[in-house]
Amino acid sequence: MGDSLSIGMVPEMRTALSGEVNILRPPVNCEHTWTWLDDLEYEWLNPTRNYNYRMVLFNAGLWDINEDFMTDSAEYADNLEAIVAILKARCLNATLVFVNTTYVGPAAVNRDNADVIAYNAAAAAVMAAEGVEVYNMYTPTYTNHATWYDADDVHLNPTGYTATAALLEARIRTEFGL
Repeated sequence: MGDSLSIGMVPEMRTALSGEVNILRPPVNCEHTWTWLDDLEYEWLNPTRNYNYRMVLFNAGLWDINEDFMTDSAEYADNLEAIVAILKARCLNATLVFVNTTYVGPAAVNRDNADVIAYNAAAAAVMAAEGVEVYNMYTPTYTNHATWYDADDVHLNPTGYTATAALLEARIRTEFGL
């Protein structure tokens, strides 16, 4: 579950893991953490049942740092705590993995990479307190910015989506012993 970057990665992951793992995601861009709180429990996860997922990869951050509708960093951390609580309550047997926010380049409009770094630190503190693994997607996207990014410096190009999907595919394969 996540933003437009997960939308770009999921088709690649589904192809790579076809016949081995079922990859699901909400049919929408999950956007801000407060959008998650509005929609997670009642739109994306049915509140009347528990889910038998083995693993939940989730991300929120790129929308929260958008200066047009920025979420305060303390509210971001509070929202992540609430999201984790919902996921733990609904996905009882799942390994939760938070994928941190990707690098934002200098051409990005209304986003600043300094905010990515600060919000990733806030997310890391929340996830450590909650016992949730953090998958570092920031470093590979920063390192490969020149070849993985679209001109907007926020979204990935096809090479970037393929590469980041392969990284998450490897993490999923480890989880499932594939």
